[in-house]
Amino acid sequence: MELATVPGEYGAAAARGAAVQFDAGVACSLFAAGDDDTGFRYVACNLDETHPPLEDPAWPALVERLGSHPFVAASRARAYGYAGDPPVSDVALGVGPAAPDPTFRRDWLLEQSTICRGMLRRTMRLAEEIDLAATRSPGASIVGIAPGHAHELLFSSAVRDERVTASIVEPDGRAWWAATHLLGRLPVGTRHASLSDVLGGTVRLPGCALVYVPTLAEHLPPDTLFDLLATLCGWLQPGGQVVAPFFTSLPEAGFLRWIADWRPNVLRAGDVLARAREIEGVAPRIEHETAYGLAFLHLERLAPAGASRGPGRRVAT
Repeated sequence: MELATVPGEYGAAAARGAAVQFDAGVACSLFAAGDDDTGFRYVACNLDETHPPLEDPAWPALVERLGSHPFVAASRARAYGYAGDPPVSDVALGVGPAAPDPTFRRDWLLEQSTICRGMLRRTMRLAEEIDLAATRSPGASIVGIAPGHAHELLFSSAVRDERVTASIVEPDGRAWWAATHLLGRLPVGTRHASLSDVLGGTVRLPGCALVYVPTLAEHLPPDTLFDLLATLCGWLQPGGQVVAPFFTSLPEAGFLRWIADWRPNVLRAGDVLARAREIEGVAPRIEHETAYGLAFLHLERLAPAGASRGPGRRVAT
């Protein structure tokens, strides 16, 4: 491992693709010189998740400096009370507030950071899934579960053209209110209901071509997540799908943990597939987007509508 003590040495090591030992002073020097892009790249790629440089004398200044970036500020603020909440996604999608410090460029973090690009790709991929569902089943129902501000619906041509009947079920009242106003005149039904209502059957929307769950895999314990997915499989029409994205890796885990104060769940694809196979009446598969550390679990309903053993029942283990 090469030790870089000044920005010039860091740049040379980075150009050679060498590993760099993290030095908060180097990052501060980069930001002080106005090289925000290289500074973010240095921090995001080299800050160790397990060994924060808390005794580094430049660490407090670096944390304060990065705190003025809108992504970091939103993540720390936890406006909705939890890490990785919808305002954080807004910033990653480029629709959040500008930086409090007008001299702070945010290009690298929002355009090149794996986590930010992954959040954007997740939104766009879900919009694509909605459009595919409209192609398979014109006019069919699609439902988003806890979609936050539901930007994927804005990106879906099927929703805009009214080729599907779209609904969301949002447990957080603030996110529900924001999504209702953001979606405006789009033909989308919005419902404020808890996950307990979904799990308990108080809320049930049968006959869906697609039920998508954008972010819950990064927040919920695995048992709760798979109980929820099993329940949602019971909402599907034959051939319908539940789609749930999840993180398989976090290349910028140190940055997220020590700077942004966020530790999203990371799941092994093999473990996810094994748990998905416990759900009766569906065919599970996983599609990877390795460049973003993302994977998408698909649960397709196979059982006929009149079968005595429909989907959504967990296999006893």
